[in-house]
Amino acid sequence: MKIIMMTGISGSDVNGFAEACVTHGNKSGGSIWKHLRFADILYEVDSERGRLSYDDWEDSILKRGTALPHLRNAAFDRLLEIIEDLQEAEKKSSENILIVSTHATFWWRKTLQAGLDLTRLNELNPELFVTIIDDVLNTWNRLRETKQPRWDEMSPVDILEWREIEIFMTEQFSQISGSKDKPKPFFLFSRNQSPLSLIRIVNEPNVRRYYRSYPMTFVSGRPEVQKDSDQIGEELSEIAVVFDPKDLEDWDRKEQLKESYQAWCEERGYTFSGAEWQDIIRHLLHQTVSRDHRLIDQSHGVVVYYPELEYWTEADSRYRLTPLVPFSSGVLDEMQYATQQGKVVYLIWTSDRDPGPFLPSIYSEKFKSGKDLVKYLRTKKNK
Repeated sequence: MKIIMMTGISGSDVNGFAEACVTHGNKSGGSIWKHLRFADILYEVDSERGRLSYDDWEDSILKRGTALPHLRNAAFDRLLEIIEDLQEAEKKSSENILIVSTHATFWWRKTLQAGLDLTRLNELNPELFVTIIDDVLNTWNRLRETKQPRWDEMSPVDILEWREIEIFMTEQFSQISGSKDKPKPFFLFSRNQSPLSLIRIVNEPNVRRYYRSYPMTFVSGRPEVQKDSDQIGEELSEIAVVFDPKDLEDWDRKEQLKESYQAWCEERGYTFSGAEWQDIIRHLLHQTVSRDHRLIDQSHGVVVYYPELEYWTEADSRYRLTPLVPFSSGVLDEMQYATQQGKVVYLIWTSDRDPGPFLPSIYSEKFKSGKDLVKYLRTKKNK
């Protein structure tokens, strides 16, 4: 049995992603996919559950103090029993793939509590670790929609900090579970990423994985170019797993977040603080860069789309459309980072102009179109 440990902070819809994996995984044939929520097992073994609804129980579980570690261990014992039963049944059927969803950490009154007893992690022996994240605005909205009192005072900064800690801790789980110089695989997935990507990684261990890089700021204002960029992503997805930074839109939705944050402050009688908002912006800024680097880390290479766009320029007191390739500091950073990590960098350069003497030092191969790249990768794969 292959066990996938899937983590994520509350409000990330981790269970929705896990259930989608089960649905699509079982349609793909071969393996049998199942999903167990550790929270459900905690509820099952808790003798106090009878006097509370599930929502009230969930809202109050972290108030249990010294009883919580004992409850958590009882739930872990029950989890191992369930897995043993599944393994016994597996002898007569196809191999099971089990997703165990849990929190790596709990956020409680500006403090952290462990979501799992690390001394027992090797008893579970997951094959790989996954953390699911979503936009901070989506996450915040889901938490507030629960109406649970524990989320009343949770701010966007809390979510941003908790989310980053959850990623870091799960990655540490993968390190602890591995052997010397060979940690267990760890993957970061956006909630918007297709569950088929994870299914493919599990079912096809040798599948290639690529990070998709393009000048998002410039392309976003050109729908026709965005369409071309997305087409390249679809073509690449035919032969590889593709990680797209556009799947998480924290930075692009910061103005919506600001409006929601201002309204939240007003509801509580707080004075909206420019300094606090700048703190949120710093989190978004640095986490965007860090997250994109993580996605490159879990990829075999980077596919860069650098389109030629037309701009109005002035010459001889007249304006005319001039074809130019937009500069993107983000794309150049991602190319440099990938090169430093020893990853291949494939450049799709649509312009007839020469890219100059510097870009060739940070890309591996250059192509005129996405179709040319996919054809090259297919040929390379068959050699």
